[in-house]
Amino acid sequence: MITFLFQSALVWAASLVLYYIILRKTTFFALNRWYLLSTLMFGLGATYLGNLIMPWTSPDTKAIIYGMLPEIHIGTKPLAIENPSFTWLWSLYFIGLAFFVVRLVYGLYTIRLLHQGGIKEEYGAYVIIRNEKVRTPFSFFRWIFLSTQTSDFRSLQPIIEHEKMHIRMGHSFDLLCLEVLNCIFWFQPLLRFYKKALKETHEYLADEEVSKSFSLESYIKMLISPYTEWKEPGFVSPFYQSQIKNRIQMLNHTRSDHKHLLFYLLSPLMLGILALVFSSFSAHDKAVKKNYWIATDTIPAPKPMMPPAPPPPPSRRSSTDKPIAPPPPPPPSVLSGVTVVAQGAAAVEVAPAPPPPPPPPAKRGKDGKVISADQADELPRFPGCEGSGSLEEKNLCSNQKMMSFVSKEMKYPEKARKNKTQGRCIAKFTVNKEGYIENIVIEEEPGDGTGDEVARILSKMNQLPERWIPGKKDGKAVAAVMTLPVNFWLDK
Repeated sequence: MITFLFQSALVWAASLVLYYIILRKTTFFALNRWYLLSTLMFGLGATYLGNLIMPWTSPDTKAIIYGMLPEIHIGTKPLAIENPSFTWLWSLYFIGLAFFVVRLVYGLYTIRLLHQGGIKEEYGAYVIIRNEKVRTPFSFFRWIFLSTQTSDFRSLQPIIEHEKMHIRMGHSFDLLCLEVLNCIFWFQPLLRFYKKALKETHEYLADEEVSKSFSLESYIKMLISPYTEWKEPGFVSPFYQSQIKNRIQMLNHTRSDHKHLLFYLLSPLMLGILALVFSSFSAHDKAVKKNYWIATDTIPAPKPMMPPAPPPPPSRRSSTDKPIAPPPPPPPSVLSGVTVVAQGAAAVEVAPAPPPPPPPPAKRGKDGKVISADQADELPRFPGCEGSGSLEEKNLCSNQKMMSFVSKEMKYPEKARKNKTQGRCIAKFTVNKEGYIENIVIEEEPGDGTGDEVARILSKMNQLPERWIPGKKDGKAVAAVMTLPVNFWLDK
């Protein structure tokens, strides 16, 4: 949610800056209207459009998989954890939402009362409604509201034509949709700028069309008539508005040259760059998410290694039989990193086996691309389950072994225990084509060494005798960026 709000705000802010600095000064009013509507919708779908664009920030291999590992809990699972600030923010949001929804419903109810109590005159595509409570002419969808105090119908003809242009162009639909968005995102001030710019553009469009049929001088005189202080609903199109000066300037403004259309090419360029940037941050979120609960006291104990079987006793033989050669010594058994070699009745302790070599450097490719977990043939697997049968059984076994390893090896940081630090730690790392773990990044942590502990455990996986089984796409091993959530809870 935070990512969505940030990305939409960035799109809207950049689009409004381009509009107010350059595009607002042009007389391509229809293009300006569609520019405002399209950038508004692009901001709402920027996060999802970013997921459709091929991310460009992963040059390590020809294809990189993004997936999520099971969630692991260290400690005792809390019964309920409440975040007071989170609850308070949601309460504040719903209070604001209720206020703006009530305001919208009240505005619609006011228009309904004006419609019911007015004198209606139907003219095909539109209906003129005269009501003594109307203070300034306005339109809402196919309804044109006029005051009954004006009896000269001819003097109202330019106003009626102006409101008819709003009806033909569907301006009420634009404003009503924007009002609904304003209710949902009432905390977003950029939508107020969008609403102001869109209503202004609507008036420019209607003025431009109506001024072709009437005298420009008389039309301007009508615009500068006494401005009423009646507050109409924000989603209607009133004839008299506070930005009369801007409308008069646009009526006298020289038509923009066609070369100014090139300015509009800045919009797809800007939005394309933003979409590419968003895709690089959202790619790792496209994953198959599964949650598992593993408490530290439920991890099964590792099976002890069985000692080698003793050699069979020598069989009895007669004096004529040839002597039987002694059996070969048993293979060395590895116990806790110390190799014990049996030699008769004595045992010789030798140095532990050397650790495996460090992971090789990642190979760089020219056409790096990223695919989500659901597009991969196989996700990376923790070693030790390759003989488990089907792919689903291997994945289940791999997840259980990985969680068992992490829960067994991980220690609650002493500083975190002392400070009673709890919370979720999210680590992101790459399993390269050789099965080594690299590029460990702690994206979120409660602090006090919890992130360092998770990074230590992930690094320790490179010291296991076996490597991770790399992910596969089209039968080829590919690198995979995996996300591992680990929850740290203290026992009560």
